[in-house]
Amino acid sequence: MWVIDRDFALLGVQIGLRTTVLATDDGGVVVISPVRFEPDEVDAIRALGPVRAVVAPNALHHLFLGRAAEAFPEARVLAAEGVAAKQPGLRIDATLGTPAAAALGVFGGAIDTVTLAGSPKSSETLFFHAPSRTLVATDALFHVVHAEHWWTRTFMRMNGAYGGLAASRIFRSTISDKVAFRSSIDRALAWRPERLHVAHGALLEEGAADAVARAYAWLR
Repeated sequence: MWVIDRDFALLGVQIGLRTTVLATDDGGVVVISPVRFEPDEVDAIRALGPVRAVVAPNALHHLFLGRAAEAFPEARVLAAEGVAAKQPGLRIDATLGTPAAAALGVFGGAIDTVTLAGSPKSSETLFFHAPSRTLVATDALFHVVHAEHWWTRTFMRMNGAYGGLAASRIFRSTISDKVAFRSSIDRALAWRPERLHVAHGALLEEGAADAVARAYAWLR
């Protein structure tokens, strides 16, 4: 389990961006939410093992998927529902959460997934890395604990996702079926993750299951 962090701002909000690389049980790796990799980072990922897949885990985190597919041409390209329409020229081998994606077998026994039902605008998939007991989320959870930048603090407070682990107001607005969405979150909680990797914010090294349950307590 490895991460690559980048500075990243959207509308002036400095929320950062993170790629998570997970080891599979056959000696390979899966690259989730690729950033724009430098040549030395491509080499470092290759040194970890064969790249089985590069993954756009939701409908927004796909900007650098094409570059990652070029850097790792042997990898399968998996993307959330909706990415193919946004990037019609990109080869996508399967859509996350479908039988076709499961049939590829790139995650092996080390990685489990759940696609969050009831939120078609985001179409986010969560990943659970069993050996490290790590849950990987993208926009479903933010963990912006502190920010020096005043606009980042202000915006994230307005967005309901500042000072601790939270589902942002913007992400909540994508949920059209709370019952279906809650069922998906319950599946993720059943894994009892200890750690949490988010694309925006700090890593959480312990107590992830309880923290995620608190972040989504409003669904109950």
